[in-house]
Formats: sequence, C-alpha cells, structure tokens
Amino acid sequence: MPSSSHFPGSTHARPLRTTVVLAMTAVLALPTRVPTKPVVAEVPAAPPAVVAPTLPSPADVLAQAAAAPDARQAVAPVRPETAGGWTPPVDAEVTSGFGTRTHPISGSARHHDGFDYPAPGGTTIRAVADGVVASAAWQGGYGTTVVIDHGGGLTTLYAHQSTTAVAAGQPVGAGDVIGAVGSTGASTGAHLHLEVRIDDTAVDPAAYLATH
Repeated sequence: MPSSSHFPGSTHARPLRTTVVLAMTAVLALPTRVPTKPVVAEVPAAPPAVVAPTLPSPADVLAQAAAAPDARQAVAPVRPETAGGWTPPVDAEVTSGFGTRTHPISGSARHHDGFDYPAPGGTTIRAVADGVVASAAWQGGYGTTVVIDHGGGLTTLYAHQSTTAVAAGQPVGAGDVIGAVGSTGASTGAHLHLEVRIDDTAVDPAAYLATH
C-alpha cells in the first residue's frame, strides 16, 4: 500500500494552508485607523479699538482767545435772554463803559474793565445778584472794594466805596445794600466802578446790566 506521503496533492496542501493562515493573521494585525476631525484653533476676536477724544490743548485755547478782537470778550459767558436782567447797583446812568478809553488820570489810552456810575458820595450801593461776599477791603487803586462770588467762576467787583456794609463770607441777595459810593483809591470823583469777571477775567457788564 502506498505511503500517505505519495497521495496526490498531499505534497502542496500543507504549505498552502499555512500561507493562507499567515496572510489572514497579517490582515487582522493591521492597525485600525479611526478618522479624526481636524483640530481648528479658535483665535479670540480682537477687542474694539478705543479712540480717545481729541481735546484742545491749553495753548490752543489761549491762541483762540488771543485771535479774537478782544481777549476779554472771547471768554464772556452767553448772554441772558435779555440784557439788564440784574439789579442796578446804584440809581445812576453809566458814563464810561467797557472798552478802550482815555484814562482820566494818566491821559493814555487804556482798556476800561467795567462800568462807571457817577453818584453823590454816600449813595447806597446794592448787590446786582445773589452771592457770597468774597472780600470787603482796600484793594490798591480800586480803593475800598467789595467782591461778591456768584458761583461758577462769576464774580462782581464794586470799587471806590466810601464805606462797606458787609463782611467776607456773608451771603447777600440781589438788591441788598453792600456799601456806599465814594472816591477812594485812584479816582477823580465820587462814583462806583463795577466789574463783572469770569474766572477773574473782566467781561462786558452789558451782558447782565442795562446802561441806564
């Protein structure tokens, strides 16, 4: 009886099965690739740009004031609805207004910073508006002078008085008596010199007071 090793096909059957098994094992051993999403980095949005407001420099403000016809007028406040809204300081007409004039003592052309009201010595002087007395004392060429603070940088000055009737720190109302007309300081006769100031710069009183 022939040996089993001589059966037809027996010589190549075992190597073929071995090859198939090895091939399947190799396929199963391959790594499985799992599809992944691409990672996109999120870039935070840039904050909106902050634009600082453009403000005029102090030099620009001064240049604008100097370019005006009169620097004193340039800083004058807005006029009231009608001029003459304040109480007249004395019962008299203005004889010398705000602006350039011939100075009565020096004789030279100079700017007059207020209104002059000629009146007999001792004539009552009244506050033109509500406020607080800032000072009541001698002020050089102004003589005996009262200054009233009306708030917001607005003040009024009453010069050449013979006497005062108020003291610093005292509240006053429009029409209250604050002193009497005189001729103290640099003066050629009895009169009241009145000034209106904004931040200590004289402005035209006509914005607040009638001239007669």
